Amino acid sequence: MKRLLLATVLSAIAVLLISCGGNHKNLLVGTNGQPLHNAKGCDTTHDPSCTVLMVTQSDGTSVVRYYVLHIPPNFPATSGALVVALHGTSESALEYQTHTLMNNTADADGFAVAYPEALDAPRSGNLRQWNYYFNGAQSPTSTSPDDVSFLRQLISTLQVSLNVDPKEIYVTGTSAGGLMAIRVGVELPDLVAAIAPLSGALDEPEGSNAVVPAAAGPVSVLMLHGDGDQIIPYCGGEGSPSQDVTLNYWLAADATVNLDTSAPLCNGGNPTTVNEKDGTGGRSNTEVKFYRLIGAGHFSVYDDADLSSFNPNFNATTGTLVNDIVWKFFAAHPKP
Repeated sequence: MKRLLLATVLSAIAVLLISCGGNHKNLLVGTNGQPLHNAKGCDTTHDPSCTVLMVTQSDGTSVVRYYVLHIPPNFPATSGALVVALHGTSESALEYQTHTLMNNTADADGFAVAYPEALDAPRSGNLRQWNYYFNGAQSPTSTSPDDVSFLRQLISTLQVSLNVDPKEIYVTGTSAGGLMAIRVGVELPDLVAAIAPLSGALDEPEGSNAVVPAAAGPVSVLMLHGDGDQIIPYCGGEGSPSQDVTLNYWLAADATVNLDTSAPLCNGGNPTTVNEKDGTGGRSNTEVKFYRLIGAGHFSVYDDADLSSFNPNFNATTGTLVNDIVWKFFAAHPKP
């Protein structure tokens, strides 16, 4: 079944990390060598930093959801930026906060970070998983979590409570979180200025007649993906589209008029020599930017890794650490 590879592979994370490539410190394994994935999720008794949000889903049902919020000391009192960071399969919000080290970047640059938490999904072996399927088919039951409603209500709530600048709301995510970030970009561009899927891809709905819906509006997009990714393959496979498919979707959705190269990222199922692809001048002056991480695997974007060894185009202007690259892109692409 499509994308079950994510759940299956991630549940055996310690084995997979051997083949993921990269020279970063691996925060997905604890000091005892055991995987940190699928640890206890948020609840008000487990950790006081977890916040409850009662979400009204599109079918009228109410569901208790959780998130972790980090507000740096230098966050502007009247108008600051908000980054929503989406964890991967089976991670918790608290784990992802640790795995990404995004709080350090937030403290340095003065933006708030919210780490929402997904629910256990029967379709993914009861691992924590986002409902990134555009046809809502994460679970065979009628109670599939409405994560789009969750994220919409979370963003709206924080925009009011933190006095967030509505032009500076951004979403990033890794792996399944990257897939969900893409869905947010497709369905919530009225709230979100830019997205940054890391080791993610555009999920194609299951069913012979199913199609990814047209984006509801323009957003800027930053994509980082390793060409050695064995979980969401760079050139497609195992139910995942190639990075060309994802990139071309956003170029078309934003009506990009200036593309620095027409060469594809993949040819015959193999990566080409294209290491960066940039489309500018889209609707609302959006930008769609892709970076190939040469020789990198699925988890190379964790731990705020230095990516300069994976792509020669990273520099002081773009940033070289994952979070700096993401934040610099976000900060340069607020809503007009």
